Amino acid sequence: MRANRPGLIACFAAAGLAAGCNRGDTDPPKIVYGQTECEHCKMIVSDEPFAAALVIVAPDGHVTKYAFDDVGCVLDYLEPGRVAGRAIAYVHDLESLRWINADDAIFVRSEALQTPMASNLAACASDEAAQRVLKRYPGGVVRFSELRQTSQPATDHAAADARSMP
Repeated sequence: MRANRPGLIACFAAAGLAAGCNRGDTDPPKIVYGQTECEHCKMIVSDEPFAAALVIVAPDGHVTKYAFDDVGCVLDYLEPGRVAGRAIAYVHDLESLRWINADDAIFVRSEALQTPMASNLAACASDEAAQRVLKRYPGGVVRFSELRQTSQPATDHAAADARSMP
């Protein structure tokens, strides 16, 4: 039996384009907790409530997705001039664990929050949720746009390392 060579080549080419072409899908990436590596600090993403993601849409429409173990790593990754194109950051709502756009989130900042890279930040989907979280973790609230304006690193690698030591 002789294979339809042009048809087979076209089929493989279409499959290759479908797999390699990543345009338009701006949903957060799939994270395999305990296996996926943080794009910024290279630690394994294992704590779902604090995991974050970044989707970058290049000027040509190509979409690249990154996973992070802490929103602080996203903030450090987004240093000025590093990202070409539109960046969409996602975080997990601390209560429901669903992805929310970081620009829409209300962040609770509290020393009592034990986040993977010691950013001490947790995302909430609403003001009411942030108030509930503040009752458990006293601190303050801040928006993503405010966090992006600070010039100091958002993560504290030394504090995160010290917490993980026995």
